[in-house]
Amino acid sequence: MLAEKLDYYTYADYLEFDEDVRCELIDGVIYNMASTSYCAYMETL
Repeated sequence: MLAEKLDYYTYADYLEFDEDVRCELIDGVIYNMASTSYCAYMETL
């Protein structure tokens, strides 16, 4: 998990996250990729 909040993360920081944390590192910013049970595209199904 993210132990402390940084302004800028490196790939080395990313490698230290728990494997069960779904996130992406883009230009030093961590984006939480946790899935939800609802998506807008599901309305059309």
